[in-house]
Amino acid sequence: MKIKITTSALLVLFTCFEFFSQTGINATLNTYKRKTPIIGFNGNAFRCTSTWTVNTWLDTVKTLNSAMFRYPGGTNANHFDWQTGYWQVAQTTPTWVANLTCTASVKADELLIGLNACQAKALMILNFQHSNVTYQIQGLNYALSKGIAIEHIELGNEHNIPIDTQQYIPATTYATNAKIWADSLKTHFPNSKICLVGGASTNTGSVIHGWHDSIFIKNPNIDALSFHLYMGCGNSDNLFNTKRALSIPFHSSLGVANRFLQGKFTQSVVPSNIEIWVTEYNMSEPLFGTPMQHAGTWTHGLYISALSHLLLKENKITMLIDHNVTAGTEFAAVDVNSNITSSGVAMSILGSASKGQDSTALIDFNSQPSITWSATTYPSLLGWKFWKNSNENAWMVNLSNTTIKVSANQIINGSYNYDTYYGDSALVVTSYKSLNHNSGTSLDSITLPPFSISVLKNQNGTGIQEITKNKTIHIFPNPANNTISFSEPLNNIIVYNIAGEKIVEINGQSKSLSVQDLEDGIYILQSNNNSMKFIVKH
Repeated sequence: MKIKITTSALLVLFTCFEFFSQTGINATLNTYKRKTPIIGFNGNAFRCTSTWTVNTWLDTVKTLNSAMFRYPGGTNANHFDWQTGYWQVAQTTPTWVANLTCTASVKADELLIGLNACQAKALMILNFQHSNVTYQIQGLNYALSKGIAIEHIELGNEHNIPIDTQQYIPATTYATNAKIWADSLKTHFPNSKICLVGGASTNTGSVIHGWHDSIFIKNPNIDALSFHLYMGCGNSDNLFNTKRALSIPFHSSLGVANRFLQGKFTQSVVPSNIEIWVTEYNMSEPLFGTPMQHAGTWTHGLYISALSHLLLKENKITMLIDHNVTAGTEFAAVDVNSNITSSGVAMSILGSASKGQDSTALIDFNSQPSITWSATTYPSLLGWKFWKNSNENAWMVNLSNTTIKVSANQIINGSYNYDTYYGDSALVVTSYKSLNHNSGTSLDSITLPPFSISVLKNQNGTGIQEITKNKTIHIFPNPANNTISFSEPLNNIIVYNIAGEKIVEINGQSKSLSVQDLEDGIYILQSNNNSMKFIVKH
């Protein structure tokens, strides 16, 4: 049974945990460095109450810090008609699709609203099963005419799972037709990257031992293979257990690393020039025949953070697309009532650290504390640094029930601003306000409460600038404690806090803004098409 923990109870709980806090942990950069993957979400095309034209829903989605949206999404892409923005009904159409009564459509016109609002790119997944390449190219050209860049294309969804007869395509058939499609798409969109369905593993369906061999023997003109990852919590006894759940991603046979091997994504099978795109991943209890005990709780947020951490360690993976931007409790980042969920908060914090950064490196923690469940031992602390030029961010996760103090001065140069979100592992999250929040500025150490996720940011300067298509706008001073000024007058100013809540709204034109009444923290200022961050520190 999921429980809601009161704030007073949490204060008592964390006071007790402080007694057992660990200090003296130093964070240093590992030698493992790589390009930052694109991190985003699957689309929402089958949720008629959650479309890009619903402003309350879109306002919450904007807080996810998504760099990409997969359009129209997963299985629904196999039955999607771009011209109507709705479903084709065919012999193999799943019952849940055929029975949909929603009349809302999600054409490229609606998608563009979301991409612009979120400053994100599109991963266009095509209806490979019930369409033809000529019609799909027409759809891509239509999206292009609306202003959507066609940079990433995926050919169908989960055609590699034999037990799913409604969308399975034999390996040789898929490989033959995918070669034709890929060659044609490259002719029309030579600068786009093309992704084919990659092999399955035993935890998502039967292994197709020759799947990748069948693809590469055709020598298709492609850039990537897809990899889908869903994992359970080991709760067949119908009991909630955070340590047991968080141990699963690290498990020697059930965990992420072994699933990657089972899917045949190793260098010896997949050519070195082929990327791996994780176009769906999440925790899923029902897929493993167990009841939903952890979905929607803060454990879910910690769990997907662990999955993200382990996927970042696979150098061939260049894209991480969470499933799903909206759905039921099991998967949703934003629910149908426009509330951000536990996994949404976790992915949002990761996106805040990684979006716009081109490099990342694993963070090591000396004297790394660990947690053991059964035969699995996993780290208490996870961390990555993300940077571009002198702009440095860090992401840290404390999976333990112990407060840990970490020295971060070898990770980020100079002072940094931090935001930390934490709560009881059984807490059901319906907004950022569900969680406790610490923020501030530090030159060295940061205290990581139990079950917490933190983002650290150093912008290296007295002002933060945001680049738009037409101009560069400066906010100064930054941080500020009294008034901020703008390098040029701004129209119709709206200020949001880090949780995406509207704090200030000014109609008309202004060249300054009083921040005396704002609490310490990071804020986002929007003016027409411009979006700028600023910090308040009294």
